[in-house]
Amino acid sequence: VQACTDIAPTKMGEVVDLASSPMFQTLTDFTSVGYGWHVKESFNGNIAWHNGKTGGFSCFIAFDKKRKLGTVLCANNGAVNLTDIGLQIMDKDHPVKRFPKPLNITEELLREYEGTYSIMHGVDMTIRVSGKRIFAQLTDQEEFEIYPETEQKFFYKVTIASIDFVRNSEGEVIGLTFHQSGTYLDGKKTIAERTTPAE
Repeated sequence: VQACTDIAPTKMGEVVDLASSPMFQTLTDFTSVGYGWHVKESFNGNIAWHNGKTGGFSCFIAFDKKRKLGTVLCANNGAVNLTDIGLQIMDKDHPVKRFPKPLNITEELLREYEGTYSIMHGVDMTIRVSGKRIFAQLTDQEEFEIYPETEQKFFYKVTIASIDFVRNSEGEVIGLTFHQSGTYLDGKKTIAERTTPAE
């Protein structure tokens, strides 16, 4: 953080500036993408940030070079969302996401979504149901529970993301759309069989 904000200047300063400069505007208001960094525009200046999760751990880092301000958050919990907390620290005007109250839907309906959805070569979304709970897992990532906002739209609590299931004219579930950080990924249902519940 000190190097990124020039508190402790290094030879990497120009590289950091380039990497954290907005290169692509996302579909999310006031958010761009640089080389490996998300860039949030605020009244106080541009905030470059990144987050990550792995093996039961979560982390978040952000900096604002103009204000020489930075934040690093770490948690020994892979299910916690540090992004909103970190951005709220960096920008008091950043709205903290309030999750909607999950809709109570039947296990029978959830079972219709169970299966594997092909998003791109080598990347699938697997949907698993256990009782009245439903879980989503991208290839090579952890499995997380998702919660029904409507009968077809589900949201994550571990990150700001959601899944919309798609039906054809006959009412059959044929695909899904995964939404995160202004990115939309479509997946086609390829395997409809029930998966074995995890122990």
